[in-house]
Parts: sequence; C-alpha cells; structure tokens
Amino acid sequence: MRPTYPIPSFSLADTNACAREGISFSNTSICSGGGFLWDFGDGNTSILSNPVHAYTDSGAYTITLLATDSNGCDSSFTYPNQIHIVQPVANFFSNNQLNANCPPLPVSFIDSSIGNVMN
Repeated sequence: MRPTYPIPSFSLADTNACAREGISFSNTSICSGGGFLWDFGDGNTSILSNPVHAYTDSGAYTITLLATDSNGCDSSFTYPNQIHIVQPVANFFSNNQLNANCPPLPVSFIDSSIGNVMN
C-alpha cells in the first residue's frame, strides 16, 4: 500500500499590508490528522491551523506551510514573495494661509498619511 501524502495549501485575504498589521492565513490543506508548521519568512513560525501573523519590517516575504499527517508523512507548499509589507508614511498639510492677523490664529491640519491608523 502506497502512503498518501498530505496536500498542503492555503489562501490569504490580503497580500499587501502595513507593518504590525495582522494577516490571516487560511489553511486549505488536505491532511488527515497530524499537524501543521507555518514559516512566515521572517524567522517566525506557528503550529496553528489558521494563524494570524503581523510583520514588523517592510519587505516581501516567502510563506511555507508544512503539513504532516497522522502517519508521519509530510509535504510542504511555498509561496515565494507572497506577502508585501510597507511602512506607513506619516504626513499632513495645512490649508490655512497665515497672514499678519492678530492672535489667536486658527490653523487646521489635514492628515495625508499613507497606511493604516494604529493607536
């Protein structure tokens, strides 16, 4: 009898994110029993079936999923440069024209930052 190897696969809701933004990994593997090992390409791993991972540095990351069945047979699937992380860019401008008026001078600032707002 030939062993049946697991068929690892996964999907991502989003492949572009800002640093420190959680990315959800959906495991769509065919694997009876056993477990999973995710390699997120940044030195971090997880054994959860459907992990959420946040990257701290910008760059492109290769994701590998190793599936191991209850007989110890394993197989891996790799997505090269699948995740793209960018650092947010803080920026603003003022639409007020300052002139020689007497104080107090009202000034309004408008956010033109790029990326998600984090607390």
